[in-house]
Amino acid sequence: MTNHPNRSKVSYLRYCPRGFANEVVFFRVRPEEIPDAESFAAEVNDGVNGHAIWTTEAKARVPGVAVEWRDKDWL
Repeated sequence: MTNHPNRSKVSYLRYCPRGFANEVVFFRVRPEEIPDAESFAAEVNDGVNGHAIWTTEAKARVPGVAVEWRDKDWL
């Protein structure tokens, strides 16, 4: 059961592209992708609009909610 959401090693990044609380994308980030995700979050947080933070919200772990980090360019 290593892929169980509560036992996996993945992290979740909460991204609000325009800064609105009701406009959210959750990214599922694997351990080897964390440095890339942190640089993305730093870049977004330095800008005028939007923000990105690491989250432990339960709704991010629901199957089908979070987008895989490697698929972020499709958004």
